[in-house]
Amino acid sequence: KCSDDFVLATLENAVLPRFGGEVGLVRHCAPAELPQPWDDLDVAPSSLHCPGDHEAVLEELQGKFERRDLLNSGVVVRTRSGELRLCRYLREPSNYLVVLRQKEGGLPLELITELGCVSGNDWPAIASLKDFKIREQLAEAQDRLLLVFGMQDLVVCLSLGIATSLVVGMEEGLDLVDDLAERCGWDARERQCYRGIVTAEEIASEAERLQSQLDQRLAAMDAAVAAEAEVNLEEDDSQEGTPESTTDADVAPTTEPSATHETPQSLPPLGRLKPQPSLSIVLLGWRPAELSASEPDDLAPLVERLKTIDEFIGIQMTTEVDIWSPDPRNIQIAETRLEFGVVDGAADALRDNFDEHALSICYFGREPSEGPRNFGEAAAHLRHVLRDDSPRSRPYEDAVQEALASFEALLDRDIATPLAEAGAASADPVKKTNFLLAAELARLLHRQIAIVDFRMERVAQRMTELRDLSQEFADVKGSIALVDRFINVAKVLAK
Repeated sequence: KCSDDFVLATLENAVLPRFGGEVGLVRHCAPAELPQPWDDLDVAPSSLHCPGDHEAVLEELQGKFERRDLLNSGVVVRTRSGELRLCRYLREPSNYLVVLRQKEGGLPLELITELGCVSGNDWPAIASLKDFKIREQLAEAQDRLLLVFGMQDLVVCLSLGIATSLVVGMEEGLDLVDDLAERCGWDARERQCYRGIVTAEEIASEAERLQSQLDQRLAAMDAAVAAEAEVNLEEDDSQEGTPESTTDADVAPTTEPSATHETPQSLPPLGRLKPQPSLSIVLLGWRPAELSASEPDDLAPLVERLKTIDEFIGIQMTTEVDIWSPDPRNIQIAETRLEFGVVDGAADALRDNFDEHALSICYFGREPSEGPRNFGEAAAHLRHVLRDDSPRSRPYEDAVQEALASFEALLDRDIATPLAEAGAASADPVKKTNFLLAAELARLLHRQIAIVDFRMERVAQRMTELRDLSQEFADVKGSIALVDRFINVAKVLAK
């Protein structure tokens, strides 16, 4: 392996004024050209084509560097006859290169090809984290790094403004997976035991300490929620019969927490057996260069490999790694905008989709489950989806919309429509009116109860963050009033 200093010198960009007299590889490379329909998109400056005259590049490099250093750099190889040549990939001018730099205008730190990093010192996914532009894009996308399977998709996604690198290294060995586990905060305690980094006793001791801290925090949160609920109820009782002219200034807001209850904020933070996650990995599940929804050929084998590592090697990642597969409509939006020359709009559509949509690899390849068969199942399914308490097989927003649509359809079919039809069939105008009223009240009541149930589950969280329960209690009161009204109508209909 060569030194970093030599890599910088070998891959040096001689365009920079202070290095104008030096030779290098990058200055012989032309800017990358994107395939149709992306040919009008501004290409990422880091994306290049391999040198057009590789013999001239080799001659310059040999005139500047020692033979041994050139071989160690990975830029050149030795033929059977003992001569030097640029490595095979660099000898094809149509091939893509991606140049990584620590700062804008700085020397190239590394070159990425479809085989990985030219120097061989690191995997592309790790080396890319040192590039200044990719670091900026990660900060804008909540540290989500997209890993793709080919150079063409890599260049397109970088040009779209998405932090992207190659998946090379995840398909073989465990070195890259171990490195990513530390950077992504994957639970690798079992793997660490296998490697001798920690012992089972240390893990058990740490788990007991964390459980004790968690119990303290939950107890403090329960006490705080109970105290706040009691204060709100007392305020409601004291304000009954208060004239409507009373203003906010008449009652001083309570800003200090109760002295008799320890708040969760006063407890020490929970420790962790794994690093705080700072990176999320997303695998490419379609072909952006071709605007095709079809999966890359290497996706399924890689997902199966990751699931095997999760199950047998002790690195839990199946709930952490996602797949980016836009809905066909999103791809159609980008394609249509490109046809009409709205290139920036097409890029924005896909960039926004990447920021919002990703599917857990847990559900990759699974057949979609059957939907709810009746209103009871639809209501239970909606509560489950709203809680979002399990790995998702599709974007949260899409899952909620689908669950709501099923909820509404079965609410109409099983409850509201039968009531309305009973009213329509009644000859008694009073009963007709009451049945129709019951149908509408049923719609309102079940919708509101579903939302209130979801909101009440977040009371403890709101107590911790905002110390404000007023909206939740107002919703509960409104629901109770609606139930009372519905019961009164039902009693009339039962007579």
